[in-house]
Amino acid sequence: MIKKKIKQLRFRWHRDIFEQDSLYRPVLNSLLSFLYNETLARQGINWDDNAIYQYAKEIHKILEVKKVTEGKLIRVGNKNDGGYIMHDSFSQNRIAYSIGIFDDVTWDKEMAEAGYDVYMYDHTIDKLPENNERFHWKKLGICGKGSADVALKTLNEMLNDNGHSKENGMVLKIDVEGCEWEVLESIEEDMLHKFDQILIELHNLTDTTMDEATYKIKCLKKLTRHHEVIHIHGNNNGCCLFSNDLITPRYIEVTLLNRDKYEFAESEDVLPIIIDAPCTDRFPEIELGRWNLR
Repeated sequence: MIKKKIKQLRFRWHRDIFEQDSLYRPVLNSLLSFLYNETLARQGINWDDNAIYQYAKEIHKILEVKKVTEGKLIRVGNKNDGGYIMHDSFSQNRIAYSIGIFDDVTWDKEMAEAGYDVYMYDHTIDKLPENNERFHWKKLGICGKGSADVALKTLNEMLNDNGHSKENGMVLKIDVEGCEWEVLESIEEDMLHKFDQILIELHNLTDTTMDEATYKIKCLKKLTRHHEVIHIHGNNNGCCLFSNDLITPRYIEVTLLNRDKYEFAESEDVLPIIIDAPCTDRFPEIELGRWNLR
């Protein structure tokens, strides 16, 4: 009887520790990164010789935040995860693509209220949480190249299916839990140019192996070839990489505008801005401060 009780207590202890470890792993990983960074700074290392810092520096350089000279930033969608920062100038072409839905359509709903037809894709759900006459949902996911999987299509195939291959001035929102890298790697730059605004969540930026770093840098350069970054928000569901004076979240939400349609200036924004909100209430908001390189 006593042995059985001890066994039960041991099982419960291991279960609770595992659950807490999963819950607080982002915080623990961020703390470790911060401590490593502090130790390296005390050692007086040459940051130019530090591979992780060079990777983080390149990320911040490519995704330099600019200020739009006209108009303002607004929040569209949910208070927390599911809401996105956009520019308030919407084009006459009221077509939006929303790829990655899950259980939140607050952004899609507000876009529909603004007169947009929203073409929605997510192969991981069986139905939308609510319907709207301007919603056009398909149980399909996105892939980078043509796939034999009938549940996946490229962005080019999606546009062709909807008769939008010759359209311009559209809006693209994409949050596909890491698959965005495959899409960015394969997509043609002219395809991205069709969108005036792009809202994208970038995942796993703290994976700093040489192959991963090179791959992501290449994809980000393509993403910003025709678009300027106007806002970045750290998703506090993930950890942060601390390197010298740079903070790089594992997940970031990025807003980009078509460079041909707007004029830009240097930005002095301290992030997050007033209309930002934490993606989850479980952890504090990520204070990025000055994102741009100094």
